[in-house]
Amino acid sequence: MAKGSGFPLDLLLLVGMGGLSAVFGVPWLSAATVRSVTHANALTVMSKGPKPQIERVMEQRVSGVLVALLVALFGIFLYMGITSLNGIQLWDRILLLLIPKKYHPDELPVSLALPFILILTIPLRMYMTGRLFTPLEMKCLDADDAKVTFDEEPGQDVYYESQMPL
Repeated sequence: MAKGSGFPLDLLLLVGMGGLSAVFGVPWLSAATVRSVTHANALTVMSKGPKPQIERVMEQRVSGVLVALLVALFGIFLYMGITSLNGIQLWDRILLLLIPKKYHPDELPVSLALPFILILTIPLRMYMTGRLFTPLEMKCLDADDAKVTFDEEPGQDVYYESQMPL
């Protein structure tokens, strides 16, 4: 390495960011040494030939800082997600499974949203029949099994316009 202190400074930067993350409650950088060594190996330029030698190491700090910032951003979103769980009925019921029955509230709230959502699927299907899907596509969606018969001529492919991946 051209700058002999580059690798230790990289480690110091990662440890410092890990400590700063701990102060703000962001997840720690768990495998900092392994990631730092892998980062140094990825920036190493090797010579060609039967016995490769290290020519140089491209020294930069951008990728390490970006990785640390992305980990911090993930930690922020994780914190926001966990704090928003309070008051969600599904989460409250999952928590009820984990606590003893004697600590359960006397009356549990009953949700009537599911039957209404199921009833609303009827007008949704009526809307989709002519506007979003053709009658043939609706017949395919409503079929009991995968063997839907198409009204097509022999040798004529219904999906001749679809692109096949190569």
